[in-house]
Amino acid sequence: MDEQLSRLTPDRYPAVPNGSPFPGLSHLQFEAELYLSVLAPHARPAADRIPSREDTRIRAATAMMRERLADSITLADLGAEVHLSSFHFVRVFKKATGVTPYQYLTRLRIDEAKRLLRHTDLTIDQVAGRCGFASSGALSTAFLRHTGARPSVYRNS
Repeated sequence: MDEQLSRLTPDRYPAVPNGSPFPGLSHLQFEAELYLSVLAPHARPAADRIPSREDTRIRAATAMMRERLADSITLADLGAEVHLSSFHFVRVFKKATGVTPYQYLTRLRIDEAKRLLRHTDLTIDQVAGRCGFASSGALSTAFLRHTGARPSVYRNS
């Protein structure tokens, strides 16, 4: 392990006037570098990993989200689909994906809206309806938050 840690020495990251051996690296970048250098080589390859019960549940929930993208989907619906309470479902989902079910569903909807805006002549109202947004205003707000552009600007770019 010391040999692996030696890859993170100051010769890899030259010292700066304040004596820090890691100039320009935030603590998160350093932690990521440390993980990749020390722990990742010992991790089990994904192909050898046995899917857990939660993995199966997450796949079922994400499949439901994709299939019912235009529908109103509640946490209760998703939890019932995978036989978990809403509260426990959110915990399991976030642990597995790193985001909440709402964030995941919104990202799916925005990705579909991007596809429709690029490849169809549907109005923004129609795109909003097909992607599960209550109105073109709701689509526009979410789209701007996720992409930095309004749907009309995105379509015309």
